[in-house]
Amino acid sequence: MAVVASGRRVAAAGWAVAGVCALLAALSLLAPFALIYDAWSWSLWARELADGALDTTGLSAWKPLPPLLGTPVALLGGSPAAAWLGVERAAALGALALAWVLAARRAGWPAGVLAVVLLVLVAGWPRYVAEGYSEPVVVALLLGAVLAALDDRHGWLLAALTGAALLRPEAWPLLAVAGAWVWRERPGLRWAVAAAVALVAVLWVGGEWLGSGDPLSGSDRARASTQPAGSVFGVAVPFAPAWAGVAVAAVAGWRARDREVLLLGGVAAAWTLTVVAMDLAGYPGLDRFQVPAAALWSVLGAIGLVWLVRGAAPRGPAAPVAAVAVLVAATAWFGAGRVDRVAGDVEAVADRVEAQRDLRRAVDAVGARRLAAGAPCVNLAFHSALAAMLDVHPNAVCAPTAPPPERCSAFVLQTARDRVTGPASPAPSRAEVAARAGRWTVLAVDPPNCQAV
Repeated sequence: MAVVASGRRVAAAGWAVAGVCALLAALSLLAPFALIYDAWSWSLWARELADGALDTTGLSAWKPLPPLLGTPVALLGGSPAAAWLGVERAAALGALALAWVLAARRAGWPAGVLAVVLLVLVAGWPRYVAEGYSEPVVVALLLGAVLAALDDRHGWLLAALTGAALLRPEAWPLLAVAGAWVWRERPGLRWAVAAAVALVAVLWVGGEWLGSGDPLSGSDRARASTQPAGSVFGVAVPFAPAWAGVAVAAVAGWRARDREVLLLGGVAAAWTLTVVAMDLAGYPGLDRFQVPAAALWSVLGAIGLVWLVRGAAPRGPAAPVAAVAVLVAATAWFGAGRVDRVAGDVEAVADRVEAQRDLRRAVDAVGARRLAAGAPCVNLAFHSALAAMLDVHPNAVCAPTAPPPERCSAFVLQTARDRVTGPASPAPSRAEVAARAGRWTVLAVDPPNCQAV
């Protein structure tokens, strides 16, 4: 009975934390926000699914989970973009809580604090959280899957990895391994294993097939990406001493056959190697694809660093204080460079928010219907954002590397070069200023320009 009561208290605490994360995420939406290209595309797909149609031809590769989550919101007349951002930010806060739990249960609260700090300092994390990337959701699902596996909660394990597999193909091998384990350990859940595998296969392949007529078109677009590949250590843990913690945890965990440490290290290594293998196979190995592995390495590094400091510190009542002091000093010294990068990320997010706010003002100044009818041309960074504001498919908006619109562009939206928009498009001949809003200028082209600008 005591075990049951303890389990209920843990579950109640977990749901309470989840509720707080959801509330804070919802409150964050009261402030102005801006989304990345892919997130606007997911919003458009959610609207199309709500209307009973789906067209995935464009620049973004199909991902099933975000548009499926946004479809009910679109059916109710809400904003799928805001709904996705709320889910993503709640997951990001949940990821911090899970990092704390996983580190603290093996090395105490100092490790929990350090794990949270390391995760926040992972390269690009503030931007990923603020701008609607999928990586924070994947991190939360992977950390939740590890916790579920450690507690032998097989159903939650399958649910978490199925969600991750609907966001990133790197999670497919993990789902396969976990499914095989659950199939053997819990015969009563074999139906759930089969359902998870079928769901992932049908929604990935079937969604792309339905949306483009080619089940492999998303894979082809990913291979054709011109984005530069990153490196295995492009994000990783924020500073070198944390790798010492990973090494200490790995050696100590292997000797003690520590289940949690081995599981954290195994999943992190599997994710890292999968990204590398996909890069070698011709898919872009971007730095942000390694963020889920970096989160796991950060938790493992926090555990190892605390063990290392405790092993070197003198015994006695002051030992925990000494451990915390050493860890804080190390984090402050070696993490200073990453703090500067976090500050830069915050500035970049503010720039994107301002740019998208001004873009909305420019659209309102000219009129959404008038712009949509003129097949407007805009910098690629705001291609899907403009399409979402006009409520049209991205193929109806012109961009330098996008498929040409069905009609010649009667409008060109320009902005000065900065860290968000990139280089400005050249001004077409025979163009007049239709509107100005902040950093944006809308040019009316006569006759319409029949080539991408």
